[in-house]
Amino acid sequence: VSDDGIVTAVARGSAQIGVKTHNGKTAKLNLTVVDPYYPESVSVLNLPEYMESNSTYQLQLSTKPQTAIPDLKWSTTDESIAWVDDSDVIHTSGFGYVKLSAVSRKNSAVKLEFILAVETDSVTLVIPERTTNVDGIKANLARIEAIHTSAINQLKSMYSGGVITSADALKRMDELLEGYSYSVKNVMHGASNGTIRGICGPVSQLISVKPSYTIAVETALGANIQNIVTENEEAAKAAIAYLKRTNGGRATFYPLTSVKASPLPIAQADLARQKGSRTLREERCGLCRHG
Repeated sequence: VSDDGIVTAVARGSAQIGVKTHNGKTAKLNLTVVDPYYPESVSVLNLPEYMESNSTYQLQLSTKPQTAIPDLKWSTTDESIAWVDDSDVIHTSGFGYVKLSAVSRKNSAVKLEFILAVETDSVTLVIPERTTNVDGIKANLARIEAIHTSAINQLKSMYSGGVITSADALKRMDELLEGYSYSVKNVMHGASNGTIRGICGPVSQLISVKPSYTIAVETALGANIQNIVTENEEAAKAAIAYLKRTNGGRATFYPLTSVKASPLPIAQADLARQKGSRTLREERCGLCRHG
């Protein structure tokens, strides 16, 4: 405050101004300084119910105060499905459900969050209930998982009822990546829409086993059956970077350029010659050529 009583605002916040006259009288004033460009809250005026794959959509934002600049930093749970640029435009490429989140660079307390369903001509999704509440989003994710489980159960029911063959059921379940870990599903979704290249697939999709040896092979491989084979080390590194970028979990990769077969240990070789034993030789377990 100048000697002439002129108040100059320097920064956003609250302050108390005091004054004392020559005869000892005092007065106080509580003052709040508002930054017209500082966002106190942000909302989306035109949340999309769903979007088509390979399309864009401009979000319209409302801020408080109206003159505020939101300056949002967007994130996505799966950029292979959808992501938002710095101009608040949604870009879609794959299909499925994705959670889009944003936080203001000016005020970290200002946040946005919603789930988007991305469809293709051949894939129609059930639209979850619109919500920005954390509990609501969790409920939506639970609904999505329930829909996935229901689809698997329907395939099993159709097979047991003779509507589809075993081969058809297994093929469709494999397309849904039933039984695979979250990280493996993420990598395969990224590979399916071209975000990641050089992915051959999980070990389980690349080997063929005679029915009589299925249990033995599954037992021998254990969790390794979900490990992902890549064409080279560069593809593996790109997939790892993709998982980090999308918080997609962890996975183990087998680059074909660095994986080499090991000879059978002498002890196991002797055991393999014993009566009743079987080895995982070429006639027992074959490789399906990728691409």
